[in-house]
Amino acid sequence: MYYRLAAREYGNAGNASCESSRGAAGRSECVFHDVTAGNDSQDCAGPVDCYQPGGKYGVMSSSDSKYRPTFETHPGYDYPTGIGTIDAANLVNAWNW
Repeated sequence: MYYRLAAREYGNAGNASCESSRGAAGRSECVFHDVTAGNDSQDCAGPVDCYQPGGKYGVMSSSDSKYRPTFETHPGYDYPTGIGTIDAANLVNAWNW
């Protein structure tokens, strides 16, 4: 049901009026607030997919020699934030019982 509601609200392309960065200026009926800024930075300690310029730990990267975030956010569904944050009241109102 969550993914069906998200697809109806902003599909794969996103809906600028439901972006989380808009805060209170966004549409008040948005069930999901699409997170479109950021990435999925995680610690790592190994030679593969880990940018480690010094020290014991590095950061997950699509390059071993330069920091390139592996998964970045963008409009619509993405790996770091999925379908976004939920507005519980709007979710209850949109849910088809």
